[in-house]
Amino acid sequence: MKTKNNFPRVYEPIINNYAELASQGLCCDYSYLGLPILIAASIAIGSKIRVEITEGWTEGAVVHGVIIGEPASKKSPAVEAAIKPIRQFQIELDADGKYLIITDTTMEALGEVLEENPHGILLLRDEIFGLIKSLNQYKSKGDDVENFLGLNTQTPFIIKRKGKTAIKVTLPFVSILGGLQTGLIQSFQNTDDNGLLERFVFAFPDKTPFKYNPVGIPNEAYEKYKAVLAWIFNKQAGSDLNIIKFSKDAQNAWNSWAAEYEKWMESIDVPSNMRGTCSKLFGFTARFSLIIEYLKCAENKVDIAEVSTSSLHHAIELTQYFAAQAHKVYHSFGANILDKKVDSLVNWLKGRPNMTATARDILNNQVANLKTSDAVLDLFTELKTRGMGQLYSVNAGNGRLKHTFTLILKQHSQITR
Repeated sequence: MKTKNNFPRVYEPIINNYAELASQGLCCDYSYLGLPILIAASIAIGSKIRVEITEGWTEGAVVHGVIIGEPASKKSPAVEAAIKPIRQFQIELDADGKYLIITDTTMEALGEVLEENPHGILLLRDEIFGLIKSLNQYKSKGDDVENFLGLNTQTPFIIKRKGKTAIKVTLPFVSILGGLQTGLIQSFQNTDDNGLLERFVFAFPDKTPFKYNPVGIPNEAYEKYKAVLAWIFNKQAGSDLNIIKFSKDAQNAWNSWAAEYEKWMESIDVPSNMRGTCSKLFGFTARFSLIIEYLKCAENKVDIAEVSTSSLHHAIELTQYFAAQAHKVYHSFGANILDKKVDSLVNWLKGRPNMTATARDILNNQVANLKTSDAVLDLFTELKTRGMGQLYSVNAGNGRLKHTFTLILKQHSQITR
């Protein structure tokens, strides 16, 4: 399977135009609008429509997503531009005491809101790191972790409360959206043992240069975008559960895609630590196809009847993109560790005579927690590759090489790749 590094243009003209203009107006990457719009659309759709993949296997429109970038990379303004219609729908629901957007991550709070509003809610966190920390606090609270992780698959849950009536949610619909600073990516790795990471899709673009656009986001484009989501939201409000299917051609396309995906999953292109994520992405493809089909129907103001081949193909493009982004996130786990080792070695070398040391010096002083000569040589080589100094290897006799590294401070700015 080919992966895509840029968020694909999978939306119909009105949605795509708004995403383009909003990203230009905010001077941010298109993906910072692309993923939040996907999630905003999922909230407009809600819990009462699902797509059938095979008999007995259906998927709803739930999406859990994170946009990643440096501080001040316009993550929060982009999210707000995408979910602004949902906030306005929220105002209309306030009179009934219902919520569409919440920030409280306790399972009891989620359950109470879902009881009042079975349509579904958006769990919004400006910094998803706070969600990760709160999930860690669940570990001593019975079934809370299991119930929270089950939100991605809309697994029913019951919250027992002392002295109060139990909360029972039969079809929870909670999409999640938040931002994450690049330096905090490691926090997700610490949750990998419970499967939280596998449930998220990511937008992790390359750093965008700072720019200023005096035009901003044209209101006309926003109103058209809002109208599309409003058409969906009003259609779904109070509706009965509806299961739609792929068209005949789309079902054939899905079967072919499944065969291709199966081969890809068994190939060397999928790192072992990403297999769980990629396995879930396969099912997410159906969710994406449902959202894209509904957006297409809304722009043309026709009722949704089935998922078309074109919507499925666009969904596959999204899966290819999210697979590439997941790979980038998983790679960053290792990169962050490597950068820390580089920092540690550089700081130590700066205090050395002539900023020079041998591999034996590194091991004797336990620098960067390096344990073997090979590990030291690897780190010396990394610094050399980054242009941060010179590596010398001379014959020490008995077929062994003596490795010496000299740090060059004028190149120090290249420590961050």
